[in-house]
Amino acid sequence: MSSTTSVNPMIVEALINLKGGVGKTTTTINLAFELARMGKRVLIGDFDTQENATDYLFGADCHFPLTLYNFMADPRNVALRDIIQPYAGPNAKRTSLQVSGCIDVLPGDAGLGFVAEEFYRNRVGQPIEFVHHSVRYGIEQIRGLYDIFLADPGPSWNAVTDAIVHAISGVVVPFTPEPMVFNSMKHLLKAISSSNARTFRQDHQTMIHGIVYTKCVSAGQRKIAGGLKSAFLQELHIQSFTPIFNFTDVLMNLVPARLPLGAYLTEHPEVIKPKASSNDMIGTFYQSDADDCKRFAEEFLQVTQGH
Repeated sequence: MSSTTSVNPMIVEALINLKGGVGKTTTTINLAFELARMGKRVLIGDFDTQENATDYLFGADCHFPLTLYNFMADPRNVALRDIIQPYAGPNAKRTSLQVSGCIDVLPGDAGLGFVAEEFYRNRVGQPIEFVHHSVRYGIEQIRGLYDIFLADPGPSWNAVTDAIVHAISGVVVPFTPEPMVFNSMKHLLKAISSSNARTFRQDHQTMIHGIVYTKCVSAGQRKIAGGLKSAFLQELHIQSFTPIFNFTDVLMNLVPARLPLGAYLTEHPEVIKPKASSNDMIGTFYQSDADDCKRFAEEFLQVTQGH
């Protein structure tokens, strides 16, 4: 973790979809890696009770003494910076990942599902009045240490998600063209609107900064995604990012050591060379998604800087 002060304000975003299985965590991790390769100091907040980002980056057997649960349940005694774990960069033990910035992580915890009850049980003497002020309170403690904060909440709207939306500037929505995802999109827009209406920050309105299409493996899915870009822009005035990703959990699980895709291909360029085998398409998907990850990171910075 760097101790230098940022010249520009920290970008504070969340990747949210209220439907699980849309590649939200995969998108978050790969975005963070590309941003770190561009020299950005990135902090990932794993707010999901399933701890997917933490498990992917550090391994399912890795346990940390302090997690986001400890901070949100008792911010009086646990500072957000006390739970930060380095993943990639000058202070990290993962020396194989070459980035000019850094990736640090706020570890997740299954207890986050009960964090509101625990906070109000210990409410007396806390520096904040409500649990949905906690993420905003924590972010103020680390401003200047990072260029970008990426929150990765679970696929439901609860006290934790509400606290995130009260703290961030905008939302990026990972979106797979499936019927249930359309329904979750309606619920997400309604929830964000409701949160904005009752925010304790009168100058703050969380915006949807864009939709990124994921898990579009078939030609039909990619065609639908292309049509949705125009529909969302015309009907809801929501922009879409240019990339349409192939990657799925199956594809990413083929990556040894569970590295971000860009890191894996940098270390093992041979996997994208054409092979006379049934796995030919895997190399094609890897190359396509790696290129799209870079483009997505560039567009993400263009959209979010200044918000």
